[in-house]
Amino acid sequence: MPVCTNLEYHANHLELLRHFHHLPLDLLCVSSGQWNVIRGNWQLVAMGPIIIASAQSLTNLVLKVQCSEQLLAYMLSLLPVLYSLRLGLACPQALSEVFFWAFTATRANEDSSCEMVGPPGQVIEPLCGDLEELHLSYKRWIRCTEKRALIPVFSDIVLSWGKDFSLDLSFDGPKLSWTVQVPVGRLHGDPDDQEFIVGISS
Repeated sequence: MPVCTNLEYHANHLELLRHFHHLPLDLLCVSSGQWNVIRGNWQLVAMGPIIIASAQSLTNLVLKVQCSEQLLAYMLSLLPVLYSLRLGLACPQALSEVFFWAFTATRANEDSSCEMVGPPGQVIEPLCGDLEELHLSYKRWIRCTEKRALIPVFSDIVLSWGKDFSLDLSFDGPKLSWTVQVPVGRLHGDPDDQEFIVGISS
């Protein structure tokens, strides 16, 4: 399939993706039914050849593979032109705030315990520097303790990218969804469509 640019592959085993390493892919949609991180890591490693081969053309990635955040961050770092990223996650604990900090452009802090930062004072480029859309699809709602950890990070991601960046969260499919936007000074909305935007200052 030398002219195939869109590939969707859903299976418990992703080893067959090794054979699709000559496609000039724009969109790759992959989901695996593996139920733990160790098995999911092997599935993500199996995607290595197709990820590397499409690194300069892949702009849209939909990934539903349970894996470690270090391996996922490495795989994403191989995709310099990625425009849209959609991650299907079992729960908000699947990826920690440390992983999401990699999507913000920040200065390294010498007191930080994060393994993803560099020397103090160095400006750290965000993961997937051309990204404009990040969608996180969770199977369950964010609990109170997870809100305290994740919501401020999501706000910082959007603030660091600017208003052209889109970060959306959905829970249990399309039944419930949030859009995280840049902080605003007041609550406002359109009474006709019953949609409101609440700005969080910090």
